[in-house]
Amino acid sequence: MASPWILEVDEERIPKERPPALDPIPSGSLGDAVVTRSKKTRFSVFGRSRAYAVRDVSRLSRIVKGEKDLFLPDAGDRLVKLEEDDPETVYRAWNYARLARGRVLVLGLKLGLFPRLALHARRMIIVSPDAAVNDLVWAPVAHKFQQAQLVLSNTEEVLRRTDEKFDFIYVDLGIAPLMEANALIKLVRRILAKDGHVAVRSYGMMVQNYQARCQQLITSIALQGGPGEPAPEGAPMEERLFIEWVGKNWERAFVRADYRFVNAWSRKTALEITD
Repeated sequence: MASPWILEVDEERIPKERPPALDPIPSGSLGDAVVTRSKKTRFSVFGRSRAYAVRDVSRLSRIVKGEKDLFLPDAGDRLVKLEEDDPETVYRAWNYARLARGRVLVLGLKLGLFPRLALHARRMIIVSPDAAVNDLVWAPVAHKFQQAQLVLSNTEEVLRRTDEKFDFIYVDLGIAPLMEANALIKLVRRILAKDGHVAVRSYGMMVQNYQARCQQLITSIALQGGPGEPAPEGAPMEERLFIEWVGKNWERAFVRADYRFVNAWSRKTALEITD
């Protein structure tokens, strides 16, 4: 476990209980936000091909024009797919939503899969800064969960000013830099109720990516002639920390190729990096 209060959810697991049926989000557009339609008869669910009846699949895209948003990558003028309601995506969201209990805080609306699947929540607040996306998606969410409240605001501002405690907090960052993810988790912890849990989607993948990067850096450092070289200017802090650590533990990390030692350190460090 990363922490007693951070849930590590296996997104690749198909739970025994099936998710509830969801009506697709209606197609439409508002500003840069677009919900488009496609029809398919077969989907891959966690790598396994499954047959499904013909149905609508909602795809939410937005044209991003250079701004950096917490939940959207900086993608120039390309259309960015935020979420789909195909079976695999629904199951991934269900793996988290079925664990949500009590007072629930959701950071990011997207197509509203998580709030529409969180059947055991007693009260729900959803924070989303994108008015256009909210206007397209909110009605089906409010219909499914009438106790839900939408807060149109910057996520960090809400986390800094609220004093309400939550039993379950769901964070969907995509595959974000660890520093960004951990800084947000640090803010979230302040408003977590006793015995509450935080579920950070894809957090395990972020940690695994960092561990893989550490293994790559060992090889790169070796090709440069060994430890002692400073980190390149502009390198992310997590890489600078690793390069400094290798310099102090060179024999065990590289000469003896103790990968368990490296992985244990990189995982522990990944969970501690905040700023």
